[in-house]
Amino acid sequence: MPRYFGIVHHGLLPSRRMSRERSESGIAIAVMGPTASGKSELAEAIAERLDARLVSADAFQVYRGLDIGTNKPLRTDRYAMIDVADPSETYTVGRYVSEARPICARTTDLGTNVVIVGGTGLYVRRLLDDSSALSLPPPAGLRERLRKTLEDSGVEGLLAEAKLNREDLNAQSLMNPVHLVRAAERAIVGRAEPPVLWSARRYKVAILRPRAEIVTRIEKRLSQMLQNGWLDEVRELLSRWPRESPAFRAIGYRELIDVVESRTDLTEAVSRIAVRTRQYAKRQMTWLRAEPDVLWFPANGGVEEIAGRVLDEIDKLGGGQNGESN
Repeated sequence: MPRYFGIVHHGLLPSRRMSRERSESGIAIAVMGPTASGKSELAEAIAERLDARLVSADAFQVYRGLDIGTNKPLRTDRYAMIDVADPSETYTVGRYVSEARPICARTTDLGTNVVIVGGTGLYVRRLLDDSSALSLPPPAGLRERLRKTLEDSGVEGLLAEAKLNREDLNAQSLMNPVHLVRAAERAIVGRAEPPVLWSARRYKVAILRPRAEIVTRIEKRLSQMLQNGWLDEVRELLSRWPRESPAFRAIGYRELIDVVESRTDLTEAVSRIAVRTRQYAKRQMTWLRAEPDVLWFPANGGVEEIAGRVLDEIDKLGGGQNGESN
């Protein structure tokens, strides 16, 4: 059953209230919510109070150059996990966790708090979940690299790269390229460094707005993004990267690519983007409501007031940096 907070105003916390002992481990707060809910502003307000490190958990803000359409923050230097991949790269949740988790763990181990923000719920879930860190997929591109090694250097070259002997494999695997590549992959992954365990206490909070308000905010933001030069951004990206690039799966990019390539007009594209964004926000809310251990906060009052309620509630749960984990 979701827990809702913020009906009673507890007052604002003084700055850095949770940084009582810098020798203690920091805590992590994941700020979630549907697109256009104001979660980024809330996360920044919380981070300011805690002197915390911000970590993005957005599947498309990882891509360089996708700035306006993914609503990247103006000051990306305050964030980790923004602009870490080229648009042509396939960026997976496994890669995200393998890169973001060490950053979070190192930060909290040093006594600094972490505020995670993003609309990609699966990224947040896997980042916070210790069991996910124990079952990460192979590094991106490893299997393809091993296939190329087999093609260029043959069986012996592949076995050498994987540090395997023929005796380690049965005859059937040696005769089957698919089995051979997967055996090499398992051998390499099995010798990889152990997953990063993260001892910090973690909290999930979500901002709640009426659906009609979300729709209005989506329309306003879409208009602002276009005024800020989103179409020009798409033109620039398309001049450097193929239209099939994985990054262009982000809402709005393929619609605007169609405009650039004269497949449709801007009015039609904007209408399609608005529909897709509303549908996405609805799916995000459905997903969030099913997510366990989320503390919900109605968007009553300004962002500073909401931030105060969030930190008051976490403090009551014992999250001064040593609170209850979710």
